Amino acid sequence: MPGIIRRFVARISGLSSPAQASARRVLESPFIKARVDAAVRALSGVIVPGYDVDIVSSGVVTRVRVSMDGSRVAVYIDYYGRNPGCSFCKFISETLWNKIFREIEESLKREGFREVYILEAYTGAELYKHPGPGGG
Repeated sequence: MPGIIRRFVARISGLSSPAQASARRVLESPFIKARVDAAVRALSGVIVPGYDVDIVSSGVVTRVRVSMDGSRVAVYIDYYGRNPGCSFCKFISETLWNKIFREIEESLKREGFREVYILEAYTGAELYKHPGPGGG
């Protein structure tokens, strides 16, 4: 998984090596900006079940990364910070998380992303495996 994520566009600030200057130019690309905007717009339409708030404005989504070709997207989720402590509540929460993850994938695929990765914001662990080609 780390090899996959390294191919995604990352924000670089305050550094000036030639490689970082090149990465900065990619980030300023209208194509990349448009793909990031499309991802954020799609994610803003995913509502937290039981609450009248979307996953972007609620702070559930902490970061979005888009591949250089604009076909893959990685969404970083504050998963553990919002997980209740009791085991029954956690069961309900797990059920809701799975619903949220499926809605994230569906909304991003409607925006033309072929592959969707949903990762935990602090550990980078993959929270949701997208079905491969021909799946789901």
